[in-house]
Amino acid sequence: MDLNALQSFVVVVTHGGFAAAARAKGIPKSSLSRRVHDLEEKLGVRLIDRTSRTFRVTVEGSELFERAIPALSGLQEVEQALLSKGGEPTGRLRIAAPTLFGNFYLGRLAARYYAAYPKVELEIVVSDRTVDLLGEGFDAAIRVNGPDTNDLVQLVFARCRMQLVAAPAVAARAGVRSPLKRCELPTVFFDNFPVAPPWRFADGKRKFEVAPRAVMRLSTLAMVRDAVLEGAGFSLLPDTLVADDIASGALVHFGDLDGVDVDLSIVHPSRRLVSRRLQAFIDMLVETFPHGKKPLPLRPRSIEADR
Repeated sequence: MDLNALQSFVVVVTHGGFAAAARAKGIPKSSLSRRVHDLEEKLGVRLIDRTSRTFRVTVEGSELFERAIPALSGLQEVEQALLSKGGEPTGRLRIAAPTLFGNFYLGRLAARYYAAYPKVELEIVVSDRTVDLLGEGFDAAIRVNGPDTNDLVQLVFARCRMQLVAAPAVAARAGVRSPLKRCELPTVFFDNFPVAPPWRFADGKRKFEVAPRAVMRLSTLAMVRDAVLEGAGFSLLPDTLVADDIASGALVHFGDLDGVDVDLSIVHPSRRLVSRRLQAFIDMLVETFPHGKKPLPLRPRSIEADR
C-alpha cells in the first residue's frame, strides 16, 4: 500500500473533504483526489462517495480510517525515535490530563520541560473525560486510579489520601471536635466521590464512621474546596489539594478515609514505541512527584530547587 496515498486519505477524511484538506495542508486538491483514487484502485473498494455537493465516507473507508491512524502514528513514532537517537528529543508530544491536576501542576512542569527540551512541541489538554489515546492522537494520559484495560502501560507516579476536612467555624457550629464520634455531618459532595457512604476513617489507631448529609453537589474538586473554605460544610478531599489549607489553619483535618488511596498514573499504549520525548516527560513526572514518599505540594517547588 502506498503510504503517501494512505496519508492523503486520512487527511481528507479528517478535514471532511478534499477542498478543506487541500487548504489545510497546502496540497493541490487534484493531487489528493488522484492519490485517494489510486488507493481505491489498489484495494478494489470505494472509500469515499463524492459528488459536487456531497462527501460521504463508506463503511470500508471508515474501517480503513480507524486502522490507519494508529498505524501511521506508530510509523511516525519509529521515525522520530530514529531521528532523535543519540540526540535531544524532538517532535510533537501530546498529553491528556484531568482538569484539577493539569491546572494545579502541569503549567510549571510544562515550563520546566520546555527549558530542558526546547525542540519538543508539547501540548497538554485538560479534560475530565477518558480520552481515546490512539483515536484522538495522544501520546499518553494522566489518569486517576489507572486504566481498566490491558492495552495500556501504566506507571503510578504519586499517591494521595482522601481526608475529611471542614472550616473551623463549621466544625464549631456542628459541635464537632477531633477525635470524632460516629455522626451525621453536613457535607459538600463531589459528583464522583470514590466511595459510597457511610465513610470509614482512620485517625492514628482510632477508627470511626461518618454518615454524610449532602447540602450541595459540585462537579469539580476545586469548587468543592472553595465551598468548604467558605464554610458550606464538611467534605472529603485529597490531601494534595488541602495540605496548605490544613497547615495554615484554614481547614481542620479530622481523619483519612480508611483503606482508600488515590493513585495518579501516566498511561500510554503498550503497542506504541515510547519515544525519547515521552520518556523524558515520564522521568520528569517521577522526579517531581516522588511516589509514596509525601503528598504532592499544592505549590510545587521552584525550578531552581528542582534542579
